[in-house]
Amino acid sequence: MEELEEIQSSFEKEKFIPETKVDKRKISFSRLKRRVLRHVWMIRGSVIFFVILVLFLALLLIKSLVIKSGADYYLGLARDFVFTPRDKIKIFDGRTNILVLGKGDVGHEAPDLTDTMILVSVDHQSHKVNLISLPRDIWITTLRTKLNSTYYWGNKKQPPAQRASGLEGSGGMILAKSSVEEIVGQPVHYALVLDFSGFKKIIDVLGGVEVDVERSFSDEKYPIPGREDDLCNGDPEFKCRYETLNFVQGKQFMDGETALKFVRSRNAIGDQGTDFARQVRQQKVITAIKDKLLSKEILLSPKKLTKLFNPA
Repeated sequence: MEELEEIQSSFEKEKFIPETKVDKRKISFSRLKRRVLRHVWMIRGSVIFFVILVLFLALLLIKSLVIKSGADYYLGLARDFVFTPRDKIKIFDGRTNILVLGKGDVGHEAPDLTDTMILVSVDHQSHKVNLISLPRDIWITTLRTKLNSTYYWGNKKQPPAQRASGLEGSGGMILAKSSVEEIVGQPVHYALVLDFSGFKKIIDVLGGVEVDVERSFSDEKYPIPGREDDLCNGDPEFKCRYETLNFVQGKQFMDGETALKFVRSRNAIGDQGTDFARQVRQQKVITAIKDKLLSKEILLSPKKLTKLFNPA
């Protein structure tokens, strides 16, 4: 019995350490992890460098597309005007005045009569834009003609080889600017002319504009292009030459064609058929164009900017 007790006592004193199996894959992974973590700053730096490289190449691509399209010149002018460098923008008394002329297309009954004349005045201190509509029937005593025909007569007085309708240096632009200066008592620094087609293209490239229609109105005598001489099968009222327009009060989304009808309508029933109401509608559309031009949808779209400044 004593021998048995001694054997049990010796077993209790000894520590029994079980044999454990070592997982070599875990050891290898742990070593690899430690090596990677030691160089994590290099990996992060490489990722950042790759992202910057991709952005840089994308900018180069966009720039090359813009230059090839010819839009870089116009974008440069727009950029210069927004940031108002004194050496590039004409300014008088803190303002830059731009005359916008609207006329009919070639083939129109009176293509060079500018029935839309709006003075856009930009205040460089407050950054506000004022629109002043000029009545087309203002009589210019020195020229013995109406204001809306100054562009026409200015082009007529130039030799045919020098006529450049729509350009800043054309006779029509020069005479229209000087006539407006005489009326408002302010210098007109720049001028541009838009025909019906150009007006519609601008709005369509922008993807349409939202216009707030103040009052509902109907116009039953809006002229249909190409039917000016239609005899309408003997109809004494020539109804086939016209279409009926209907505009409902409230915000309306308009494409180029609809916006053109909105600003040209002059035979609406009631006070919306007056020249004054027409001028107000024209200002609303120009304001809508300005707001759309300055929206993120346009400014962040190189494709739309290229189409806008270099239409096909």
